[in-house]
Amino acid sequence: FLSQTIFSPITAPRLEATVSLQPLFLRAVFRNALAIATSDKIAGKEAAELTKMYLALGRYRLPMNEKAWDGYQAERQRVLDILSQPNTNPIILAGDSHNAWAHEVKNGAKSVAVEFDGPAVTSIGFWEDIYSRIEQKIGRIMRLWPVYLFSPWAIDALKAANPDTLEYANLSDRGFVLCRATHAYFHTEFHYVNDIDRPVYKNYVEAAFDVE
Repeated sequence: FLSQTIFSPITAPRLEATVSLQPLFLRAVFRNALAIATSDKIAGKEAAELTKMYLALGRYRLPMNEKAWDGYQAERQRVLDILSQPNTNPIILAGDSHNAWAHEVKNGAKSVAVEFDGPAVTSIGFWEDIYSRIEQKIGRIMRLWPVYLFSPWAIDALKAANPDTLEYANLSDRGFVLCRATHAYFHTEFHYVNDIDRPVYKNYVEAAFDVE
């Protein structure tokens, strides 16, 4: 099943609730980052509003993106019922979020499919979008705290919000998904490059999955 946007439900990341789970020396950094990111004066109005929105969605355990299937739950349920037919083993391929994801898709408590969402080749995702807006406002000092420093925290926050369905996420790297299908299994590899701005780069596989 091919979907333009992420099919699996994704509850917004529980950023505030997972600060205390991060390495001790980074907790103060992340708390200060939240204070900066929610300040209209420091981060700018657009970045602050985006940050406040995601914090509120995570705090009340609401869907992260109403513009994807999360905003069309009745329609998604009809598709889930189709995917739940006996003797089926669906694989869902999607993208559009610009980030990489792997989900176990459920219809109620029953697992009915597996979903793999490919990252963008060059475009930034939601996490980098907030970061870049703050960087534009604050300036080069943000380079002291690169986006990849915060990404593990965001992934922990997403997994805390989606413990039964989210199997994998990458919010900061660019690349593609390579899939191989046989009668016995469906193999997926998440490929990335270490630099999208230079003609010389290294390719690496960060995660791979086999679905029988």
